[in-house]
Amino acid sequence: MSAVHCVSASTKTRSKKSSSGVTVSASRGAAAKRRARPDAASVLIPAIIADTFPWPTPSPAPSFEGFPRETFSWFAGLQDDNSKRYFTAHRETYDHAVRGALEALLEQLADELGGHVKMFRQHRDIRFSPDKSPYKTTTYGLIVERPDSLAGLYLQLSATGLFAGTGYHVLAADQLARFRDAIAGVETGPALEQAVAAAVAAGVETFGEALKVAPRGYPRDHPRVHLLRHKSLVAGRRLEPGGSGISRDAALDHARTTWAVCGAINAWLDEHVGTSEIPPQGRYGRAGR
Repeated sequence: MSAVHCVSASTKTRSKKSSSGVTVSASRGAAAKRRARPDAASVLIPAIIADTFPWPTPSPAPSFEGFPRETFSWFAGLQDDNSKRYFTAHRETYDHAVRGALEALLEQLADELGGHVKMFRQHRDIRFSPDKSPYKTTTYGLIVERPDSLAGLYLQLSATGLFAGTGYHVLAADQLARFRDAIAGVETGPALEQAVAAAVAAGVETFGEALKVAPRGYPRDHPRVHLLRHKSLVAGRRLEPGGSGISRDAALDHARTTWAVCGAINAWLDEHVGTSEIPPQGRYGRAGR
């Protein structure tokens, strides 16, 4: 057989009829498979490029160097002129000496204590507020999902300094019921009272939404009525800036020691209150609170 006959024979297309009677070309399926199969160039060229021009490694997050005087001057200026014009004109200070510095501090502490950092937006929600000031006059963030406690670790910057706090800042209905029952309990209530007293003695204040009187179902003259009135419980203290701001070591020591002093409060809350079992979408409604 001649070469021409060999080529023509090799290129003949076999056809068959499908059950529906439509003629199907076998070579079409083969051609589709050949088109779908990647060629060597499409595989090798990207690999060669990646080896020759590797992707740059991400630059490390900036380390925390303290809060300079400009940090607190920025807040003072925002209080005097809470406007987009001021914020835009001083955006670099905000990015580096305010939000950036606070996030760097939280990241360093999260590396030590576990958990991850959650920063909050600077813009206010003014949709339903008569105050149309666009920006919050505080900047704050949390260390959350820590391995040893449900309580978040909170840091806040403002014109008055650095506030460090922790606790359960909001309680769902089931958490609030457990909280009150444990406070009222003879075997469980005194431990929280002692933990709060120790924190206060160390210069920490307690905060949290509270009723004016004892909650329904509890006696008004209960020995721990001051705790029963709480609908949430957090504790913390503030470090005021000096003439040059707040140094790196001072800020780190303030956060660490404040959270350590509050450790017994958090341990009590974790043991006797814990996480809510109510689905998130209905967890913080008005019912039962």
